[in-house]
Formats: sequence, structure tokens, C-alpha cells
Amino acid sequence: MLNGLDPERGKFKVNVVAGIVEGSTCFTIGMLLRDHTGFFLEGRTMKLNRPVSVMEAETIGIEEAMLWITSKGITDICIESDSLLAVQAIRGTTVFYSEVGHSINVCRSILAGRSDISVHRVRRLANMAAHYMARIPYELNSVMNILSPPRNVLDSVMYDAYFE
Repeated sequence: MLNGLDPERGKFKVNVVAGIVEGSTCFTIGMLLRDHTGFFLEGRTMKLNRPVSVMEAETIGIEEAMLWITSKGITDICIESDSLLAVQAIRGTTVFYSEVGHSINVCRSILAGRSDISVHRVRRLANMAAHYMARIPYELNSVMNILSPPRNVLDSVMYDAYFE
């Protein structure tokens, strides 16, 4: 799924991205739940107030996406991130002892217990809607579920589909 291909009929995907402003003591996560046609079902954004590395932010983003879909009872899901290092770390077997290790272990534990969840890397151009979602909490300073996509996210959903 390097190109962000739509999942099989009846399956879902979540695009996820973390946003960090250099020198900031916070980061954001944007998530976008779509059906097999690429149709926007729901979004989620959050802002976490603590300094992290890019790798840690990206793995926490994937972890939050897994926890979100698990709490919603969604099955048959593909999680897509444009962070190659985070996806490789989660899908790999290397033990991480740094701060990032906790999120990687949580993700691996969820994947071990749920054969219907997979994690894949997608090109950044096919993940732009999630990037727009990650920008929202900087403005609002909140955790928010979004049931109807903001205009720039809606435009990006169509743009993402073009690059799949």
C-alpha cells in the first residue's frame, strides 16, 4: 500500500500524521477515517503538550489512531502514515528503549491481538488531508472529533485520491 490504495470493499482506512513546530513544547495529531471508496467518515484531531522527537510524535499518532478505532469498535482497518521510520519500527522486531519504545510496544501489542488491523506507509502526497487535520488543534487547542470535513480537508480528500 505504498501508494495509498483504497482498501477492499467493506474495509476502512485511517490516515494519520503528527505535526510538530520546531522549538515548540507541543505537537498535534490528525486522523481521518475513510471507507473503501475514500469517503470521509470521521476525523479526529488532538494537541498534546509535551516536547517529543518527530519519530515519537509519529508513533504516538499511529498509537492514537489504533486506540481510536478500537474504541469505536471498527474492524478490518488499514492505518496509513507517511512516516516510513515509524511504520518500519512498528512492523519490525527491534527493541526500542528510548521514549519512542513505549508507543511502538503498544502498537505491536494491538497488532498482535487484532489480525484485522494493518499499518502501512503511504506517500506524503496521498496523506495531505491528514496533514490539514493535524493543523486544526494548533488553532483550537483541543481534542476534537469531526463528523463533517472542513473545506480544506474535503479538497484534500479528493486530492489524496488523485495520488493513490
